[in-house]
Amino acid sequence: MEAGTLSLNDFARIVSTEGDLVIRSPGAVRLENGASIQTVTRYNGSGAADAGDIHLDAGSLDLLSGGQIASLTGHDPNTPDGQAAGDIYIVVKDAFRIAGGLGVDDPGTGQTLIQRPGVLARALDGATADARGGNIDIKTGSLEMSRSASISASARNAAAAGKIEIRADTWIRLTGGVQLAGEELTEISSRGVEGGAGDLLLTASRIEVLDGAAISATSQTEGDAGNVTIIADRLRVSGRSTPGAGLANPPQSSAIYSEAPRLAGRAGNLNITLEEALEVSNGGVLSVRTQGSGSAGKVIVRVEGGSIEITSGGLVLSESAGAGAEAGAAGSLMLFAAEDFRITDGGTLAATARTVDAGDIRLEAGGDLTMIDGLVTTRSGSALGGDIELDAGSLVHLIRSAVETDVGGLGNGGNIRLGGGGANVPDPPRFAVLNASRLTATAEENQGGFISISAGQYLESPGSRVDASSGDPTKDGIVELIAPEFEVDGNLEVLPSTYLDVSVVLQEHCAERRNDQGSSLILADRPNIGPEPGGYLPASVLASGLSTAAPSLSPSAASPKPRTRPTTPLALPAQLAAFDSRCGKPGGAFGFVEH
Repeated sequence: MEAGTLSLNDFARIVSTEGDLVIRSPGAVRLENGASIQTVTRYNGSGAADAGDIHLDAGSLDLLSGGQIASLTGHDPNTPDGQAAGDIYIVVKDAFRIAGGLGVDDPGTGQTLIQRPGVLARALDGATADARGGNIDIKTGSLEMSRSASISASARNAAAAGKIEIRADTWIRLTGGVQLAGEELTEISSRGVEGGAGDLLLTASRIEVLDGAAISATSQTEGDAGNVTIIADRLRVSGRSTPGAGLANPPQSSAIYSEAPRLAGRAGNLNITLEEALEVSNGGVLSVRTQGSGSAGKVIVRVEGGSIEITSGGLVLSESAGAGAEAGAAGSLMLFAAEDFRITDGGTLAATARTVDAGDIRLEAGGDLTMIDGLVTTRSGSALGGDIELDAGSLVHLIRSAVETDVGGLGNGGNIRLGGGGANVPDPPRFAVLNASRLTATAEENQGGFISISAGQYLESPGSRVDASSGDPTKDGIVELIAPEFEVDGNLEVLPSTYLDVSVVLQEHCAERRNDQGSSLILADRPNIGPEPGGYLPASVLASGLSTAAPSLSPSAASPKPRTRPTTPLALPAQLAAFDSRCGKPGGAFGFVEH
């Protein structure tokens, strides 16, 4: 099917039950008010067939007010369907926009349901274990999703969910906002029940997940959850949703996550590769989590040319929430920033477990690693605490912050290595500073952990604590410091109350040592500088030899001969002798002896 533009409205549909559906429109394609483009499986007397694929090529694409593009299997819950949903391929030259649900009355229940706008590849209630949900592949200039928008590859029962790949030239933005009655929040998701979830891949220059929106790969009861891979210049995960009027729902955090099922199956990994920056803020979350016997995945973040900031309640989490010895292990967090790494204002990184070993955390910064009112923790309720490694090229600075790998029960404390070096930052930082902060690797009953600090200079303020102790003093751990240590006690050094008496280094003048009064004048040579024009002629240094007779008015007197001044100053003893007869001689006021 080809058209210059295409617009469907008011539940209008284009449906294929036989083969693929191909639509090409160089202009705008717009589906709104419940309109849809669909392929569905066929299972009737003439035989069964998979749903066909959908290929849509458009200049721009809007899915508004419940508008959908969908490929479905198992759409009749009363008829088992073992066929696969089709795959969906969408290419949009410019902007792709998805926004706004539509209220639809359900005649069976009398309730109003919300038809979400979006792209859906689903195995529904009638799908069997042989069926599978379809895959979704989108290439676009930009993608904007808001107000209950959804891109979903999902499967119910035992069918497997499909995978999702989205590539945008500029940006991908998901916004949750106000959650109205009956609405779900904006999301990109692969979701399984028993058959597991597919993987997600998102690539764009800038990706934003805001105000309660989510990107997720999850499985509910059995089957592995999928991996989530993000490749971008910048990624921002920030904010929470706002419940609408009359709703008691708690605000939902903006999140990117993979979650394992309650029974068996592993969580996937979060693999995030960025060029410029990662921001997780205002309650935003990156997480991998398990509730059952499968392990949680890993969170792996690399910012190749910029910084990481976890702030204002932002959370990066790997968690094993299961109870009992059969619970799956928590995964690890590994984050690297080529420049600075900041954890501030309640920002938290945690790899925790209730009853099994906690995960490990490794943080690396090419520049500074700064924590201000932040927390890094690998706590375990009763097993082994995880290890924590902190490395920075220049400075590790903790202010009112904590790095802890503490355990309760019979578990052993974990290990903390600050400045141990790694592949990205091989050398210890130049400076490590603890300001009202703590490094702890304690154990309640068993062995305390090991703490190692390596830095060019190490500075610790009062109120800071480095502790690897155990509730059993015979099992205390070890604290190792490989750096000069300076302890700042917060007090100024008190200066001496007596000062140098300068009189002891000053000699009294000769006249001051005599009983009679004398002049304090000290003779010195006058610089050989001529008088100012019209000024007075200089007098002789010593007045001896001057005539006291009245001046003569003879020509010879009117033109006196020039006086001759000494070319070198008198020696100091001679000057003193001329001034005070006792100075400059043996036993004189200064005890000088002329040579």
